[in-house]
Amino acid sequence: MLSIFLLFITFNENLSINLLIFNILLNIITLFPKSLIDS
Repeated sequence: MLSIFLLFITFNENLSINLLIFNILLNIITLFPKSLIDS
C-alpha cells in the first residue's frame, strides 16, 4: 500500500503538496500509537 501511494506521489504534478500530506499522515500514524500507550 505504501509503495502504491509513493507511486501516486511520483506521478502527480503537485509533488510538494503530496509530500506535505504524506508527512502529516506519517506523523499521525507514528504519534497515534504513542498517545494510546501514554494514556
